Amino acid sequence: MDFVQPSDAAKQFVAQHQPPKLTKQDPTIAAQMGRLRQKYAATTPSNSGYNAVTNSSFVPPMQPPSLQQTAENNKQVSAEDMAGYERLSRVKICSSCEGQGTVRLQFHHHYVNQDCNDCNGEGYYRLETNEAKISKAKEFKTKATLLFQQKEYNQADALFQEGINAIVSFRVGVEANSLRLALLSNRAMCALKMNNWTICCEHCRMVLKQDSTNIKALWRLSVALEALNEISKAIACLESMLTTEPGHSKGIASLNRLQLLHAKAIAIEKKEMQDKKEDDGLGMEEMMMEVE
Repeated sequence: MDFVQPSDAAKQFVAQHQPPKLTKQDPTIAAQMGRLRQKYAATTPSNSGYNAVTNSSFVPPMQPPSLQQTAENNKQVSAEDMAGYERLSRVKICSSCEGQGTVRLQFHHHYVNQDCNDCNGEGYYRLETNEAKISKAKEFKTKATLLFQQKEYNQADALFQEGINAIVSFRVGVEANSLRLALLSNRAMCALKMNNWTICCEHCRMVLKQDSTNIKALWRLSVALEALNEISKAIACLESMLTTEPGHSKGIASLNRLQLLHAKAIAIEKKEMQDKKEDDGLGMEEMMMEVE
């Protein structure tokens, strides 16, 4: 196959439009290459981009984002997420209109869109703020305390539970958490007054899961365990309480009394076991004599 030689005009056109060659000695071109690398280092390179300066396709190296940039992005995303969560915690989508704000009703042979009566056409319910929930829980606690002082333990227990229900939707925050523990501890006291020993133990253990050194919960749990005849567990609760508060006079007196009861119970149990062994030994001797 014969190749056609380009004409002089074609050679001259190619020579005029050919890009300049890169030389290592040219400082201007080297500085321009440095600026290009700095500009495109943090971006995604394009494989189809042609760089006339280097007379080739320039693909800058990929570099991961800096740690400072990543931390700033995380802070921004976290702030936006928290703001979104806060907005969502203030409203609840209406189930009647499914958030549309209007419902479609039929009148004879045609349909009409009307505002939803449940949400007043807004499409959502406005919920109480966390501050309002805490304030309502404190009101329930105050009323329940007055009923407790009047020895209306059943009604007081119900109001303490209402206070817990007011803040049960969120448990984040020191004030809400301490208020919830106080309400649970008060419910344990009501159960103690009504001789509901098992329920008292449940409430105290819920408090101790979050605050293992709660003096009131440990004391009330020890009283309930003693009533259930679980002396060893009651002694363990009192010892833990006295470790935190050594000067608790009632705790010291109760611990000494329970330790004496526990020692007497162990002595009686050992004596019963010894008597049983002796009776078993006498029975075996009588059987041997009968056989002989």
